[in-house]
Amino acid sequence: MNHQSRWLYLGICCTLLILVMACRIPNPFSKSEPSPLPPTATAIPTATPIPTPTLRIPRTVTLSPNGSGDYPDLASAAADLLSGSTIILEAGTYQLDETLIIDKALTLQGAGSELTIITSNDPGGVFDYSADYQLVLKGISFIYEGTEWSNVGKLESGKFEIDDCLFSGGVRSASEGFGGNGLLIQGSSSGKIMNSHFEANEHNGLSIIDQADVSVEYCSFNNNGNAGLGFWDQATGNVQFSSSQNNQNNGFSTADQAEATFLDILAQGNGNFGFAAYDDSRMIAVRNEAYENGLSGFGTQDDSEGYFDENLSHENAESGFVSFDNSYINASNNEAFLNGLSGFTTNDLSEGVHQSNLSYQNSGSGFAAFGMSTMIASSNEAYLNLNHGFSIMDDVYAEFDSNLSYDNDWCGFSSNDNSSMLVTGNTAYRNLGYHGFVTQGQSYGTFENNVAYQNADSGFAAFDTSNMSAHLNEAYENINYGFTTIGEALGMFENNQAYQNGHSGFATFGTSNMTTFSNQSYENDVNGFLAMDQSQMTLQNNQSYLNGISGLNIFNEAYVEAYNNEIYENQAYGVLLHNTAIAFLFENYITDNLNSAIAFFDQSSGDVLNNQCSGNLEGISIFDSASPIIDSNNCQ
Repeated sequence: MNHQSRWLYLGICCTLLILVMACRIPNPFSKSEPSPLPPTATAIPTATPIPTPTLRIPRTVTLSPNGSGDYPDLASAAADLLSGSTIILEAGTYQLDETLIIDKALTLQGAGSELTIITSNDPGGVFDYSADYQLVLKGISFIYEGTEWSNVGKLESGKFEIDDCLFSGGVRSASEGFGGNGLLIQGSSSGKIMNSHFEANEHNGLSIIDQADVSVEYCSFNNNGNAGLGFWDQATGNVQFSSSQNNQNNGFSTADQAEATFLDILAQGNGNFGFAAYDDSRMIAVRNEAYENGLSGFGTQDDSEGYFDENLSHENAESGFVSFDNSYINASNNEAFLNGLSGFTTNDLSEGVHQSNLSYQNSGSGFAAFGMSTMIASSNEAYLNLNHGFSIMDDVYAEFDSNLSYDNDWCGFSSNDNSSMLVTGNTAYRNLGYHGFVTQGQSYGTFENNVAYQNADSGFAAFDTSNMSAHLNEAYENINYGFTTIGEALGMFENNQAYQNGHSGFATFGTSNMTTFSNQSYENDVNGFLAMDQSQMTLQNNQSYLNGISGLNIFNEAYVEAYNNEIYENQAYGVLLHNTAIAFLFENYITDNLNSAIAFFDQSSGDVLNNQCSGNLEGISIFDSASPIIDSNNCQ
C-alpha cells in the first residue's frame, strides 16, 4: 500500500469511529425514555379452554300433541321452564296423566279453544295453579274426563288472565258436596276472564270464593248442574256482556258476604232464577235481561240486598222481580212483563222499593206484596195485568205515590187481609174488572190526591170490614160509582169530587158505614149520594147537584144523617126515601130540583128539621105509609 492510500484508509476509519460514538450519545432534547433491552423469552405451555356457562332465562317454547316440539309433553315443559315462560300449544288434544301443577308465572297459548284441548282424568282436575305470580291461559279447552269428583281447573292464589277458553266436565260428589265446578277461583286470586265458556259441569260453571276478585266479560255459562256463575264468601267482581242459559239452578248468584255487579247480561231458561242474591250478599244488576226462567227473573233472599236498574224480566214462571225473607230489593227503571205471577213482588219480611218501573201483561198483578213485607212504589206504571195493577195482602204495609195503573183485568190498587197502604198522587183508570182503588178484608187504606176514572165499577171501594179514608181525590166516568162502601166496611171521605159516574157519586151497601165531609158529587147519571140495605151514611157540608135523579137517595133499611149540605138542580128529587129507610135531615139547603125537595115513600121515616127548600117543584112530599117528623123547615 502506498503512502497516499494509507492516509485515505486511516481517514475513513476515523470517520466511522466518530459516527459510532455520536450515535451512542443521548439527545438532551428528547422526552422519550430509552428502550430497555427485551428480556430473554421463556416458553409458556398452552392452557386447556374453560367452557362459558349457559344462562337460563324465561323463554317461549312450542309443543305438539305428538311430542315433536321443544318438550315431549306439557307436564315436563311446565316443570322445567323458568317463571315467566310461554308455552305455545299447537292445535290438537293433550292428554295429561296427572293434574298439571303450576307454581310459577306461566303463559299457556293455544291455537283457539276449538282447536287446542287439554284433558285429564286425574281426580285433581286438569290443572291447579298456586303461586303469587300471573297465569295466562289463552285459546284452550280444559276438559275433565274422569269419573271421581273434581273441578276442571283451580286457581288458588296470584293473578290471572283467561281468554278464549272452555271449562267443561266437572264432576260433583252429591254426598260430600265437593267438586263439579268448571273453574274454582279462591284465596286472594284476582284477574280477568274474557271470551270464555263454562258448560256441562255438574255444579257451577264458575265459582268465585274467599276474597277473590274477578272481572268477567263476554263469557257464557250454559247447562251446568247448579249455577252458571256464583260469588261466595267475601268474593267480589264485575260481570259484563255475558250470558247464562239452561243451568239447573240459577243463572248468576251471590251468597254469604259476596258483592258483585252484573251489566248487560242475558239469563235465560235457568231452573230457578236468572239472578239471585242470598245470605248477606249484595247484588247490583244494570241493563240485564232475564227470561223464561223456572222461578223468577231477579230475586233476593235471606238478608241480601239487590239493586236492579234498567233490566228486562219477562216470561218467567213466577215473578219478574221478587224479594223473600228479610232481604231488600231496590228496583228502578226496569220492565217486567208476561211473567206467570206478578211483575214485582215482596214476600215475608222483605222490603221492596220500586221506582219508575213498567209492569205489564203479567198473569198476576203488576206489583204484589205478601206476608209482613213492605213495598214502597213511586212513579211506576202497571197495565194490562190479568189481576191488579198494585196488590197487597196479609200484613203488608205499602206506600204508593205517583203511580199509574190502567187497563188491568181487576183493580188498579187493592189491599186485602190485614194490610195497610198509603196511596197519594196516583191515577187508576180503565181497569176492566172492578175498581180503581179498593180495600178488602180487614185492611186499611189512606188515599190522598188520587184520580180514578173509567173503571168498570167504582173509582174507590171499601169491602168487608176494611177501612178507607179518602181526601182530595177525584172519581169520574166510572161505570157505576165514584166512592162506595160495601159489607161492613167503614169509609171516611173528605174534600173529594165524584162526577159523571154511571150511577152514583157516593154509595153505601150492606151494613157499611160512610162519613162524608165537604165533598162534591155532580153530573152523575143517577144519584149524588146513595144509601142501600142496612148501611149508614153521614153527610156534612157536601154539595150534590146536577145528578140524573136525586141528590140523596135512601133505600131499604138504610139510615142517613145529613147536616148543612147543599142539594140542588138535580133532575128529580133533592132527597128521596124508600122502603123502611130512615133519615135525619138538619139545616140542609135543597133548591131548584125538578121534583120534590124531600120525598118519603113506602114506610120510610125520619126527622126533617130546619131545612131550607126553594125553587123545587114540591117542598116536602109524603107518600104511602111514610111517617116522617117535620119541624121548623122553610120549604115552599
